[in-house]
Amino acid sequence: FARVDYGQVSARILDFWQHYRRECPDLPVDVRGTHYSTGIDLASDCVPLTDIYAGDFLRAPAPNYPSGALNEDFGLEMVGYMTRIARLPGDHFPFRYYPNDPWFWQNPWWDLYQREPFDIYCPLSTGRLNGRGQIENPQVVEFLTIDTEKGDLDERCALEVIPHIRRAIDDFPDRTGLLTWVYPFAEYHQLAADRPERLDLPYFGDWFARSGINAGLPLNTVLSTDDFPEVVANHPEALADTILFSPVPFLAGDWEEALIQHIHSGGRALLYGPLDPTSPIVRQLLNLETGEGIEGECSLHLDLEPDPLVRWQGNRTFKHESILSAGPVCEQLIDSADPHTRVYATLRQGAEERIYALTRCSPEWQGGAVSWIRGSSSFSFVDQRPREYPADVWNPAELVRYLLTSFGYRFVQERQHPGVKPVLNFVTRHRNGFLFSGFKADTTAVLRYAFPQGAPLLVGAETVIQDDAATYFLDKSFHKECRIFVHQSSGGVLSCKEKPPFPTGKERKLQVSGLQDADLVVYPPLERMDEVSFELDGQEVDIEVTGGSSGGQRLAAAHAIHREGDCIHLRSVTGVLSVNW
Repeated sequence: FARVDYGQVSARILDFWQHYRRECPDLPVDVRGTHYSTGIDLASDCVPLTDIYAGDFLRAPAPNYPSGALNEDFGLEMVGYMTRIARLPGDHFPFRYYPNDPWFWQNPWWDLYQREPFDIYCPLSTGRLNGRGQIENPQVVEFLTIDTEKGDLDERCALEVIPHIRRAIDDFPDRTGLLTWVYPFAEYHQLAADRPERLDLPYFGDWFARSGINAGLPLNTVLSTDDFPEVVANHPEALADTILFSPVPFLAGDWEEALIQHIHSGGRALLYGPLDPTSPIVRQLLNLETGEGIEGECSLHLDLEPDPLVRWQGNRTFKHESILSAGPVCEQLIDSADPHTRVYATLRQGAEERIYALTRCSPEWQGGAVSWIRGSSSFSFVDQRPREYPADVWNPAELVRYLLTSFGYRFVQERQHPGVKPVLNFVTRHRNGFLFSGFKADTTAVLRYAFPQGAPLLVGAETVIQDDAATYFLDKSFHKECRIFVHQSSGGVLSCKEKPPFPTGKERKLQVSGLQDADLVVYPPLERMDEVSFELDGQEVDIEVTGGSSGGQRLAAAHAIHREGDCIHLRSVTGVLSVNW
């Protein structure tokens, strides 16, 4: 990094746009974009996207690049998409789908996607949080393209693709997802101008996020640091149900101050990256300081639940490539006796040990918590397309998904061996429900979900409940709704099915079977909350969801139903429960 003059190269790129606009002042311009993300393009090719956006050259950012279709690199597609829309050059952003190719031999719907809609539901789970605390969705849908390389218009393709597009649009997120990426769009460009030798930070940060998504991290909401302080100050409710996913702040200012304020006020954050460029305030927040670094091959000591590997029992080493990971691992505890710090991962090299992941939760933070992971590149430095480490080397990006345990979430993937690609997972919020979307590159992978509310019951699916986690054997592409979570200590097989709504006026009916002394949390649409009713073993339970009862049966007598915020809690339920609204 910094082997070229950033100012000179970026000025030449910007010069093209300025010349073009002078000669063609009235022609609207849309761009295809690169294969990569804002931070990677900035670090590797000095692309000054902030100046291009500010120069009124573009109507909209580049759409998502179809990396998912071409090489199953969905993480790169999602990271490229989210980093380009974190800030907008205009007032909208597009989504592009790749059903046919007019130039080359492939027509992806048939021979790359194999008629699976994962590259529709996954990118369309993306939401952009603006400064007003509102989720923005793509306003334009583009197709590359409607005809094949032979000029044929295959009607079958349109008939199969369009219903999935329409459903994904109907299910657009309207709230933040489980994780919200606080993306330093402006700060990365300021770093490039002021300290180009630290362009390793955006390069590593975007690649690490990409590898995390490829390893199953449910990251699909983005918020620019331009808007972040305003949201924290004026719309904190927009961040109440999400975990902030942010690089460690490397510039003092509004971004750092808003992040600390959010955590101290009860918010949750998961930070990643090295601590050497950050302020003493952030280091104190994390109870970390920096010392001499270690790099290369290390041993990983993990206090987190890893993915079970059914047919593999070998040992795995850990590699940290400093040049691709923004430097060596230097972090050590300031106070090893701090009762509010829990270390989840360390790296050891000979007699040296460094902290790799931890969580802090001070009583003074009103329930707030911060986790941190150092992060490492998931590939080595090679003069070709990067390839992930072999099976006997840890994928560092998997650890960030494991670290969600510190916030009460478990996204466990049972795989045959480390060479089986992890499952992509995205969780969006729509009409107060949860939508699980994803892609299984290998359908032998088994998924286990556990949330703070309990085990999620996906509509139209059966699940095995064990240790408050729900086990699912989902299809290659999945897009499943969840409105009910369960705690059931006895375990067992449960199902959640759609039933005909009754009586007239009801919109939905969900039926849960297999309940044994279970506690449930139900998320109806907010606008239908006053219309919710319950049936237990076919008998209506006449009760107000606010907690009062009027002659109801077992549930009412036990005062087992109460509303709390945007959900309804039920205790000690046995039998078949129907939820109507």
